[in-house]
Amino acid sequence: MAESGTLIIALIATGLVGILIGAALHKQFGKSGAQTRKLSEALEEEREKNQQYQLQVAGHFSETAGLLNGLTKQYRDIHQHLALGAEELCRDADGHSLLTGVPIELEIAPNNTAVEDQSSQATPPLDYAPKEETGNTGVLSEEFGLDKVAAENSANATKPPNV
Repeated sequence: MAESGTLIIALIATGLVGILIGAALHKQFGKSGAQTRKLSEALEEEREKNQQYQLQVAGHFSETAGLLNGLTKQYRDIHQHLALGAEELCRDADGHSLLTGVPIELEIAPNNTAVEDQSSQATPPLDYAPKEETGNTGVLSEEFGLDKVAAENSANATKPPNV
């Protein structure tokens, strides 16, 4: 009987220890589940904020592009107005243009507005030096400067070494 009483006490003690360990684990991992939910909600909130920000940025740049297009059109209109005014108003008594040496090239578009000639646009800078003569090799040519080097080498070969 004493053995069965000890066995019962050991079972009860083991059960209590198991309950305490289970409660501690639940407390530890139960918070983790709540924290996971809170983090998921915070992440979703930040995603929504990020999406709103991206929409604001896209709207801003879209409006900026529209304003720049309007500004470009206004600049073109002002340039055309000034060019036409200069062409009409800068004439002598005989009707000859006083704008000699000042090229104003305008085309009249189908809707009777002046349009700048595309050929009057400036050419972009070159990344090389153009040849001045057709027989002259350019700086990037493989033969450029070799005749000078060959002449110097032959001159050095004929000189006796200095001792």
